[in-house]
Amino acid sequence: MSKDLNRVESAVSATASGNLTWEKWPYDTAVALGLSGQKNPLGFAMVRWLGDQTSLSVWGVVLALSTLLIRRGVDAKASNELAFQAFEFWNHMHCPDCAGRGVTGIEQGTCPACGGSGDRPISHASAAIRDGVSLLIEAEQWMEGQLATRLKSCTYEASDDGYKVNLPRLSGTQDIGLNVSPQTGFRGHHDSD
Repeated sequence: MSKDLNRVESAVSATASGNLTWEKWPYDTAVALGLSGQKNPLGFAMVRWLGDQTSLSVWGVVLALSTLLIRRGVDAKASNELAFQAFEFWNHMHCPDCAGRGVTGIEQGTCPACGGSGDRPISHASAAIRDGVSLLIEAEQWMEGQLATRLKSCTYEASDDGYKVNLPRLSGTQDIGLNVSPQTGFRGHHDSD
């Protein structure tokens, strides 16, 4: 998986938000994700899996990938199993011998299993599994690019209304709030003021 999933992670957190109208950012991110997902069901299924790693969301990715593999000529009966194997490989791309570091032992010698790349070797896998992994990587990168494009025009400015934060009541003290205003800066006050 990609090391830089900032936009996908923000999309995942936006879809998990319980109140999308409270802030503009999660709302715009969720809309951008939905618009991107219309053209790329596999990428959309992957983002849903990143947000909720359950067996149900895994099967969403596997079935979307299976559909694409069938379109590429893979046998329909074997496509689900091959898609699952490709998903499993994509999800665990690091070499199991060196944990993705590329070196082993105290002397930090090059890992013989991966040749120092840190990636799990894929040369032994069938062509259908390699195609599936390629489709997953392409879908992930495409969704990243689409989210970046759709969110590029989103700019946010501080509100002039200010914000109010209520602190919990401590025994023997009054409930104290904090007003923050762009014009006056920080000033604390009692709620009764």
